[in-house]
Amino acid sequence: MEFLPEDSIVISPHQVSCRVGDDVVVLGLTESAYFGLKGIGTFLWELIQNPITVHEMRDRVLKDYDVSVEQAEDDLQKFLNELAEAKLIEVRSSNAG
Repeated sequence: MEFLPEDSIVISPHQVSCRVGDDVVVLGLTESAYFGLKGIGTFLWELIQNPITVHEMRDRVLKDYDVSVEQAEDDLQKFLNELAEAKLIEVRSSNAG
C-alpha cells in the first residue's frame, strides 16, 4: 500500500499497547499480532495516538532524526505498511473525497 502525504493515520481501536521502559509493546486484537517497538518505532507509535498525516509524521522524523528525506519517507512507508497489514492502524485516505 502506498501512503500519500495527506493520508491521516491513527491507531486502531482493536489493539492494546503499553510502554515498557523506553519501548512499546503492541498486541493487535484482530490479527493476534504482537509488536515490540524500540527507538524510532516508539517515537512513531506515540505520534499516531492522535490522527496525524503522513507528511506531518515525515516532518517530525526529519526534525528529530538525522536522516535524508528519501530515507525518512522510505522507512515510514515500510513501518506504516507493517502496522496496516497487522490492522494496528487506520488510514483515512486523502482520496476519500
